[in-house]
Amino acid sequence: MSAQMKCGPSGGIGGENFVDTLPPTKMKIKEVLVWYEDTVEAIQVTWSDNSKSDKHGKGNANPTSFTLRDDEYLVSISGRYGKSLDRITLITTKGQEKSFGGEGGDVEFYYNVDPTYSQAHIIGFFGRAGDVIDAIGCIFSVEK
Repeated sequence: MSAQMKCGPSGGIGGENFVDTLPPTKMKIKEVLVWYEDTVEAIQVTWSDNSKSDKHGKGNANPTSFTLRDDEYLVSISGRYGKSLDRITLITTKGQEKSFGGEGGDVEFYYNVDPTYSQAHIIGFFGRAGDVIDAIGCIFSVEK
């Protein structure tokens, strides 16, 4: 049996609300696509069954992919924001880490679970988005 827990969102007050429509239980994030320049413009998730979330935000450039291995889970997001999400960093159970965005923002945020606790991991995102990601939070799956 699994439960879900939301943390956040962190960011500015603009944009429209979004929440990932999560796949059936036992799915994990396989890939995160991020469109960015000086701010995080858009984000989209692919799960292990190859289903995809909606693209949140409008990023027009080519996305950068953050791909997880089969035995790897997303356990942490952090970043900086001002009026919108300036930077996001993703971290996995295997220590893989990648940052997207610029150096702006005057407030930092951090959401994580203990990477050694394999029963909890990030399975999706929620927040607010318009032309860019204004605010972001994460949805954790916690196995009981």
